Order: sequence, then C-alpha cells, then structure tokens
Amino acid sequence: MRKYITKASERIGVESTSRDGKRAQVVSYSTCENFIIRFCDGKEMKLKNWRYFIEGNFNYEKHFKAPRNREERIGEKKVMNNGLTAEVIEYRGSHDMDILFEDGGKRTGVSWRDFCIGSIAHPTISGGNVSQNELVLRFYLESLGFVRIPQRSKRSDRVGLEGKELDLYNDKLKIAIEYDGEYSHTKNKDDEGKNKIVEKLGIKLYRFREPGCSGVSGRNYILEDSRFMSASLECCLKSFVRDVLKKDDKFINFEKDKRTIKEYVSNNKRATIHLYEKKKMNNGMVAEIIKMSSCRNITVQFEDGEIVYHKCYQSFVKGNISHPKDTSLAKKNQRLNLRKQMKNGMMAEVIEYNLSNDIKVKFDNGEIVKTRWERFSTGSVAVPSCYARNHIGDKKIQNRGNEEAEIIEVKDANHITVKFKDGTIVKDRKYEDFIHGAIGKPGIQQLRRTLKNERLWTEKIMRNGMKAKIVRYGSANDIDIKFSNGTIVMHKTYANFCSGSVACK
Repeated sequence: MRKYITKASERIGVESTSRDGKRAQVVSYSTCENFIIRFCDGKEMKLKNWRYFIEGNFNYEKHFKAPRNREERIGEKKVMNNGLTAEVIEYRGSHDMDILFEDGGKRTGVSWRDFCIGSIAHPTISGGNVSQNELVLRFYLESLGFVRIPQRSKRSDRVGLEGKELDLYNDKLKIAIEYDGEYSHTKNKDDEGKNKIVEKLGIKLYRFREPGCSGVSGRNYILEDSRFMSASLECCLKSFVRDVLKKDDKFINFEKDKRTIKEYVSNNKRATIHLYEKKKMNNGMVAEIIKMSSCRNITVQFEDGEIVYHKCYQSFVKGNISHPKDTSLAKKNQRLNLRKQMKNGMMAEVIEYNLSNDIKVKFDNGEIVKTRWERFSTGSVAVPSCYARNHIGDKKIQNRGNEEAEIIEVKDANHITVKFKDGTIVKDRKYEDFIHGAIGKPGIQQLRRTLKNERLWTEKIMRNGMKAKIVRYGSANDIDIKFSNGTIVMHKTYANFCSGSVACK
C-alpha cells in the first residue's frame, strides 16, 4: 500500500536563514499560513507565509527587539465591551501583546486595535451575545418573577451556585430555566455538573434544548428546530407556563408580540456580567445595576427606588452616578456664591442658580448679568457697561439704503440701538449685523448683493500681460471675458480668470 506523506510531516524540521543571518527551523506546522519556527537561541516566531520562510524574508532583530512605543502602552487600561477593565501587561508589537482583566483573566497574542475598540473577550467569562431565543424566554417570564443570574456574580454566590450562571431563576418558586443552544452544548459534562449543583440546592431546573444538543438527564423540553421564535419554542413555553407554573398561557403570542420581542432582543442582546452589582456612590447612596445592555448602557436603581437610565459602567465603578432628585440641588449648592475671574479681568459671583442655562452673575462694580453656567465657568461673561463703552459711537455704512448708522445704545451683543443720519432709530439689532452692514431703515427695500453684481465688469491682468474684463457672468463656470485688444473669449471659469490663466485666442 502506498504511504502518503502529509505536508506537516514533510515541512517540520525544514531550516532557513533570516535576512539578518539567524538560522531557524520549523517546529510546528498547521498550514502554509500558520506555522512556528525556532531560532538557535530557543526563541520562537509565528509565520503566516511559507514562501517567505523558504526565501528568508523574515527578520529576527525586527521581531524580537523592543517596540518603539512599548513603554507607552504597557500599563494602558481600558474597559472592554464585556464591561471588564483590561490592562496591557506585555507589548511585543501592535499585533502581539498580553492583557490582564481585573478579575485575573489573561489573554495573550491580542492586537492593539482590538484592545482600543474593546473587542477582546474574557478567556473564561462568556461576554458575547446572548442567545436570541433565551431572550424570548426572558421577555415573557420576567413578569412572572424570573431573573437572570450571571456567572461569577454576587447573586450566584448568595444562591449557592459556586459562581455558575442561570439563564432564568425564580427564588420564591425555586425554579430555574436554561436555554441550551446546539453550538455550545454538544458535550453534556458541564450540564450534568450544573444539574447536580441545583439539585442539592433544592432547585428544579428545566431545560429548553435545541435538537443538536447532546443528551442530558433532567427535565427537558426538546425543540424541533433552533430558529428564532419558532413554533416549537412557543409550544414548549406555553406548556411550561401552563403545566409547571400553573398560569394562563394566553399572554404568550409570538405573532402578536413579534415587533416588541425584536426590540427587546436588540436592546438586551449583550451579556450582563455585572448585573445586580452594588456600589456606594459619591453621594453616599447605594446603587445597584438592574439592567445592562453593554458597558456603555446600564440602568441603575438607588436604595430609595429611584432609577437612572443610560449610564456607563465606568461611571458606576467610580461612583459618579448622581441621584436624579439630588442632581439639581447638589449643583445649586455647589455653584451658588462661587466667585471666578472673567477674561476681562473682573471678578464675578453667582448670586442666583436656577438651571445650568439660567443663572445670574454679579460683578464687583454691582452690575448683574443673566447668563449660562458654561459661559461663567469659561470666564466668558462680559460686563455690559464695558461692552457698551467699547462700542457706543461706532459708525458703519449699511448696505440697505447705503446710509451711515451710529450705535447710540448697547445692552449686549444681541441688543443694540442704531441711529441713521436722518434721525431714524432702529432698536434691538445684533452687533454682528451692524458690522456686516445688514441693518436697514424701515420701509427701504433690501438690495441683494449677488455674486453676479460683484464680479461683473471686474478687470484683471492675465499672465500674457493683457488686461481682461468680465463682460458676461452666467455662473462661476460660465463667464465671457473681453481683452484690451477687443477679443472676446466665451464660456470660461471664474477661477481661471482669478488665476490669470485665460488665454487670448
């Protein structure tokens, strides 16, 4: 019988020399795009191109030398999409670094880009998407007192699950539910282990299992297919509610609730690792995470029952989530009577604080200005008398009527009074309009200045030394130009005219 030799057995042991003269040998071979070589000093390198290895297109010094920004990136911390904080502990290159999660979990060989966008998963905690059908069960059973118990959570320890998770659990009824997908439950070892744990705790565990799952003992509902919101799932769920919970199953209707279910699944598809975690906030009140869609979207409930929505987990960890009723009062007490020097050099004090966009500031000269907190915090509040003193008497020709106007009164930049030469007075106009000549006398029709009126009959010396003039202006891409010798050139662009690049032909 002919003996076939695989490429792996042929290529393990093959040697080659790198560009910088280092000898290397293949010690592990999976495919031509995934194999490991070992140098004479024992260091190993992973390569992804067999031809490059044979031709010696790899470099020892470049791979093993310390990267340029190694010191900058080691110690860098960031919250991953699963809500856990990770830290760079070793950096060998932008595609080869090690990170350590806050609970001690370690990942090696990850890329800097994945770290920056937070897409690195925990090695043991499942931080990916929750099964959609599991969320369908949760959609209907949450109203009946069922909640999710995340793995390695404090609630898991209180129940006695030894850090294991339960998809749904009712503490009063001592009933738990697990949805087993065919991709993650092909082996029944872990499932049997969880069955033994809950049995010791006196918990009845019911499993909804997809057809591809391995066999496991216990109370099982076997689905006919694994499709999202399948008819078999609806039938099994109704049977569970009717036979186990002894409740009316008429409220379960996939077709009627289809749109609402999809919205619920979309909002809750991320794993909820930190669900029911508690922490004391900076305001002294204890808060608990009651819903977690992602690390940037959590719902927090304070000990008095008040709920805050759409907060980030990092703010929760730092205790920076404010109580909804105390927020305005706390800011008012903190900011009232605060003094700050404005950019004009004068001191100002907050004497009244209603909202962040409704405060009153008093200057040392006694003047009071109504403004916003943002302007006060940046020192941008102006003194009315100083502003008026700087601009009263300013004169400017206004385009409407081509008459000169003079500022005779100033309240602020948005409320000025101007007077024309004939004595006409216009009130409550903007200083910006005055500067641009946009203030007109009442009853005078506005003269619109178009580009055509501005550019028509404009003269300019072309690069050939001849003077040219625009005699027709259709648009910026359609003008006629007349040269000093009488030649007219048609359908040119205004840009070429400005650059002097129009030829006399």
